[in-house]
Parts: sequence; structure tokens; C-alpha cells
Amino acid sequence: KDIEVAEDVLSTLASQYFETDSWGQGVEGNYIEGYGLVFTIRSQEEAFILGWKSDNVRIITRNFTRKGVQVIEDDELADVQMEREDQMKSIAFAFLKNYGFLIRQLQPNEKIMLNFVDNFKEKAVINPFPEDRPAQRNSSVLTAEVAQKEIKTYRAKKLSEEEFEARILFGTEESNAELEPDLELLVSMFSRLYQDDLTETFAIRSEGRYTRIKGLGAILEFDLYGTYNENSFSIEFDDFGDCESCEKQKKAFEQEFKTKHEVFLEDFKENIIEYGRTVSSLAADERLIFKLHFDNHQFGGTDTELSITRSVIQAYDEQKLSLADAMEEIKTTTSKVEHHWR
Repeated sequence: KDIEVAEDVLSTLASQYFETDSWGQGVEGNYIEGYGLVFTIRSQEEAFILGWKSDNVRIITRNFTRKGVQVIEDDELADVQMEREDQMKSIAFAFLKNYGFLIRQLQPNEKIMLNFVDNFKEKAVINPFPEDRPAQRNSSVLTAEVAQKEIKTYRAKKLSEEEFEARILFGTEESNAELEPDLELLVSMFSRLYQDDLTETFAIRSEGRYTRIKGLGAILEFDLYGTYNENSFSIEFDDFGDCESCEKQKKAFEQEFKTKHEVFLEDFKENIIEYGRTVSSLAADERLIFKLHFDNHQFGGTDTELSITRSVIQAYDEQKLSLADAMEEIKTTTSKVEHHWR
């Protein structure tokens, strides 16, 4: 309950500070045992680039700001990005100071992390010289984290506001395939392993994505759909929006999904251990976190998260752990959702 309330608070803060509907629609909170809570706050704005050679103009089109359409010229882009980073920091300060104490399930040394993912995509539509187009900006990431014990100390008036703010650790990165080629390859491997010609349970709908967070590890996300006979579960409603066989069909679908889901997870866990050995960019205490989003046909969705530290995978690679023991170390949580926002 505390996590869901915090998601709503962050969504509202993002909307207020950014003055746009594109921020805050996709706030997700995930508890990671031994680490703490990670809240991911997403934006998915898009811009069309209009220009000739180096004279480019970006027009934000996905979600208009409350001030109208936003137009950004090339020489203004760095300033816009810096302004967004300042806004993210303001949201982090506001949330951690005024609302972080409401999350009661954390141990004193566990952390609250805010992970801002700015999926700002650019498309050049008028520019006959591809080599002169500006390089597409990679998804920028800003993180803010603080230990729960620091929040309690601040709430007890044993830290001033300035002292507390100084204990919030900020990190900025660019998700860049050249900097993390092993993670890019791992995403590619799993995307191929779970295509419908290689699996009888669930397939990955499109290329996955990843976010690298120093100190935590890497979060890999995939959207999946069932490759078994989903179409046999088709609901037809009468004029009043009811159907006599709905509950029966729903129970049959849920049982089929549960069976296939269990088979899928056993196979997926084994592949995490085997293919996870190819990752060398993570520290031993950092984690590989897989967030899987299943489309449950007409019955909503299911999210499953799997997490394992790289040290466990290393131990298996060095033959200090059996495959079965390594798989037992993967922490798994599953929850139902009404829909997925991406």
C-alpha cells in the first residue's frame, strides 16, 4: 500500500514540476530485498527534427506542455537538458524530505532510489543529408538515493534541511551501447531466445531495453505474449456488457496462464544464470534485474521481477555453486496489473 501511495505522489510531483502530461504517467515502485525501493519515473516525449544540414529545430509532439508546443533549436538543447536535470533534482528533494518517511517497510540501511528515465526520441523528417543530422540522443538517466535511516534522522530534527540534502546521492549517466556492450548483447540474446519459433510458452514482443544504474546494477525489461492458444479464450459480451461464460473462461485462462508461466520461469531462470555469465561490466555486489511484462489477453496483465547479484553468477561460473543452487538465489515476485504503460 505504501508503495502505491508513493507512486501517486511521485506522479503528481512530476506533473507539477515539469508542467507536462508526458512525465509521471509511468511511475513504478519495486522493492529489492537487501537494497531497498527503486521508483522509476518515465517520460516518453518524441520530437520531429526539421532542418537543413546543421540548422535543426526540434518540435516536441507526443505531449504538449501546458504552455503549448515546445520548439528547441540545436544550440538550445544542452540548456533544456540541464533544466530538466534541475527539475528532477527538485522532485527528488521534495519527495525524499516530505514523503519518504511514509514508506515503512524498509530496514534502516535500505535505500529509497528515484530513477528518472527520459526516453526522449528524435526523428529527422526533413534533412536530405543524413550525415549532417544530429546524433539521436540516448535515454538519459538521473538517480537520487538516500538510506531510510537518514530520512528518520531528518524527521527527528537531528539533521538540518541542508545536511539532509547533502546526504542524497545523485548520479547521472547516458545509456550507451558502446559503454555497456555486454548488457546490449544480453538483451539481444534474450530477445532471440524467446521468439515464437523457439518457445512454446511466452515470446518477447519486441527488442528489450535496459537501464544501467551504478551501485544497483542493470534493469532489463521485456514485454511478452503467450504463444499457446490464447485465441481460444475469446469473450463475447451481450448488449448489457455481460456474458454468462465469462467467469468460466477467465478461470480456464488463468489456469492455463499459471501453468505456462511456471514452465517459462524455470527456463528463464536457467538462462539468467547461463547467459548472465557473459556480463562483465557489473560489480560483484550489483544485480541483474529482469522486469517481465506479460500481456494476459483480455484479462489485464502480469508483472514478474527476477533479481540476482552478479556474485552468485560468478560463483556458478567458477563451479562453486551448482546450477540448481544458483537458480534458488534468484528472487522472484509476481503481481497482477490492469494494464501496462510503456
